[in-house]
Amino acid sequence: MHPVGGNVLCYHDLARGLGEDQPVYGLQSPGLDGEQGFDFRIEELAQQHVREIRQFQPDGPYYLGGASMGGLVAFEIAQQLVAQGAEVGLLALFDTPGPPSVPVSGRRYLRKSLQRTMEVLDNHIGNLVRLTPSEAAVYLLRKLRWLRFRALEKASGLFGGSSVISGTLTKIEAGARAAREQYVARMIRRDEM
Repeated sequence: MHPVGGNVLCYHDLARGLGEDQPVYGLQSPGLDGEQGFDFRIEELAQQHVREIRQFQPDGPYYLGGASMGGLVAFEIAQQLVAQGAEVGLLALFDTPGPPSVPVSGRRYLRKSLQRTMEVLDNHIGNLVRLTPSEAAVYLLRKLRWLRFRALEKASGLFGGSSVISGTLTKIEAGARAAREQYVARMIRRDEM
């Protein structure tokens, strides 16, 4: 499932690593076409994705995964599939924060944001120390390209850029963050089905 930015290109290396005999299907965010906004709740988005998944693959087991906010979407999809009596064989969450328990604002927001940034940096440092020097160079280059893209995207929005892509991504991210703030994760127990 797509992370907060809406597209699934971040899974390219994972899909290639699984091999040709293991197909991977990505569900991107509504709104990437620039024609509709992202003003969904995670439960509604998951419901839409469940319909798409079951249209393509009517029966399980389903192997689901998502990074960042995509993990919350994958979790909700799994809950809805289980509620429908389907089998979920795997639910993989990559770098997925839990939904907030209370709204975060002001100084608390800054503290949480700094804490999250430090966690991300610690993860990157942990990744780097396990790599060979040439692998570390490739890793750093990918991260720097991503940072450059994000900086250009933000600058375009800040300085009145007319980039359709930047504007669309900003709207998707804003809507996705709002959906995450409203989401309340709920485990479905088998006896509730």
